[in-house]
Amino acid sequence: MITTAQDLLQFLTSNFPEFENYWHSDDNYFVDDDGSYSASGVSAQFSHYFYESDNAAKLNERSLVILFKFIEYESIRKNSELSDALFTCFVENIAQTNSGEFSKQFMQENTLEYFLKWHEV
Repeated sequence: MITTAQDLLQFLTSNFPEFENYWHSDDNYFVDDDGSYSASGVSAQFSHYFYESDNAAKLNERSLVILFKFIEYESIRKNSELSDALFTCFVENIAQTNSGEFSKQFMQENTLEYFLKWHEV
């Protein structure tokens, strides 16, 4: 079960291996000086990776299905810090991007409903 920021980072890098280099880049401002980071920081940095250069359309479809099933699962958990991080720092961030538009096909009910609140058509 994914319950911590470290678990979330592991989940994302195992499903999107290219994200590991992006996470460790000098441009990652979501890692504190002591090396610590939050689920919100992981989600935000992943959103940048996801929408940069319309990256989502280039990603493995199976990984996208897994990602959005996980986000939907988190949406039904009560008081989930991960859910808050994923929705406010990932789903919101991709809402106004081509990658977000592309990803609608993988979103399930709760995720899509939230996404559409931030997405202009």
